[in-house]
Amino acid sequence: MTSVSGVTPVAIEPKETRPDDADGLVGTHRTYSATGWLSKHPNAWAWALLILIVLGAAAIRLRVLDAPLDRDEGEYAYFAQLLLQGIPPYAQAYNFKMPGIYAVYALMLAVLGETSAGIHLGLLVATSLTIVLMFLVAARLFEVRVAIVAAATFAALSLSPRFFFTAAYAEHFVLPVALAGMLVLLAAGDHRGVARFLASGALFGTAFVVKQSGGAFALFAVLYVLTDTRRDVQRRLAASVALVAGALAPFVAVCLFMLQAGTFPSFWFWTVTYAAKYGTAMSLATGKFHLGQALRWILPTSYLVVALAGLGLSALFWDAGARARLRFITLLLGTSLLATSAGLYFRPQYFILLLPVLGILAGVAVDAIARRLSSVRPTLRYGIPIALAAIPLVHLVYLERAMLFTDSPRQVLRTIYGFNPFPESVEIARYISERTSADDRIAVVGSEPQIYFYARRLAATGYIYTYALMEHQPYAAAMQRQMIHEIETWNPRFVVFVNVYTSWILTPDSDKTIFTWFDQYQRRFDRVGFVEIVSAAQTRYVWGPEAAVYAPRSDIWLAIFERKTTPRETDESSGPERRAARDR
Repeated sequence: MTSVSGVTPVAIEPKETRPDDADGLVGTHRTYSATGWLSKHPNAWAWALLILIVLGAAAIRLRVLDAPLDRDEGEYAYFAQLLLQGIPPYAQAYNFKMPGIYAVYALMLAVLGETSAGIHLGLLVATSLTIVLMFLVAARLFEVRVAIVAAATFAALSLSPRFFFTAAYAEHFVLPVALAGMLVLLAAGDHRGVARFLASGALFGTAFVVKQSGGAFALFAVLYVLTDTRRDVQRRLAASVALVAGALAPFVAVCLFMLQAGTFPSFWFWTVTYAAKYGTAMSLATGKFHLGQALRWILPTSYLVVALAGLGLSALFWDAGARARLRFITLLLGTSLLATSAGLYFRPQYFILLLPVLGILAGVAVDAIARRLSSVRPTLRYGIPIALAAIPLVHLVYLERAMLFTDSPRQVLRTIYGFNPFPESVEIARYISERTSADDRIAVVGSEPQIYFYARRLAATGYIYTYALMEHQPYAAAMQRQMIHEIETWNPRFVVFVNVYTSWILTPDSDKTIFTWFDQYQRRFDRVGFVEIVSAAQTRYVWGPEAAVYAPRSDIWLAIFERKTTPRETDESSGPERRAARDR
């Protein structure tokens, strides 16, 4: 047999016929080839490509495993340390995020070690799992080439420094459970009963418990089931009820745990009462400004990938194969946008939740173009789709090549985060740890919780972030009073004052009470350290008596204070080891 182009086609395996899950098409069937790039079911070549994608992404991450933690990572790691010590969330540290991410970090610290490398190894595992789940979800709905492109696109985008690729954010850990929920949901349609819908809901509920924005994927699941016109209303309602019940189960379990631990009032205030104020404080105009800022940060290196995803979105209108998945794609895109825009803050890491649907849309674009080329000669039929998939990803990696392949972890952090004191936190914490015992408390007046984690010392206040204290919200003044009271009550051995704008984010409406208080409170302490960030390449560390009189030239600095010793404390700390540590 000879094809139209004169090329004899390769023999293929027998085709399999199975129900099409096409949106809105009842009782239709399609046939699928089981071979390679064009097949419905992944074969050895598809799995080999997937393994190469996973290994390639992992190799890049391995190079920056030792990168210092940023603030969010410091928060999660410190909460996790407390959990491992038997201290429940919201008892001695406060934040509005759900506690699931703290449990994830506690597991990573317990298994992989209480180091930044251990945390980033956990991130490597999470992103690798996400790539595989992306592939499996896409392969269930589309041709294998869509799944390969989706996995590769997610891998490349998740490595972009524009999404802070070195940091293990909560969003990274939302995606594996959300995608697992999708996989179970898609399988549930092939079976009678509601057990799989219940299990799918539990996975989506877990995504919410990891971070509130993960709840958008539970909304996707419910809408996907309710809009499935191939099934009768009764079955759709039963499946939806099972999904909602499963999604509520993890949150109910968390509430019961907090009640048993005695921290439910604090948990509820931070994750519901204050979180509601925080999530609705942003005006539309300010949100639009933040969105513009985020896009100007993200798009310069990823615009070709976004354009490819845009082509995939347009294929819903001109390609029958893409249109068959209209319901899935539009619902996932809508709920992913909802998750990304939570609170209208539009921080770059929030866009991580948008990456799966962008990957699928990129794959849909390649698939639609490939079908249009089905009658042309093989070099074009295969070459154009492969180039269409590869060029945007190679372009992104090329533009970010310095940070991905050659810059040191410290250089990468400086490029991404500017003058934020993340590398400096390691040295500050080491200095404090060498001069304190496990029973000593310390305080950071500012938002640098990673110092607590590195020093392995308990905080003298639950306010490991001070952003809420500076916000124009009804609890700010009371929060400042509580932080002051906690610090004075615990009488910390060391205090770190952070003079970095991004550690406070003051506004004209911010209450300045805490600064007035600290001007007086610091008189109880000796200034024993001064860390000045002079430039991207230079940080000046001054310790001991010189720190007390040091005058900085930069506006970005941290001051370390040690409590003035009483005669009794002098006697207790006069051992040779402690004296040697103080004199260093």
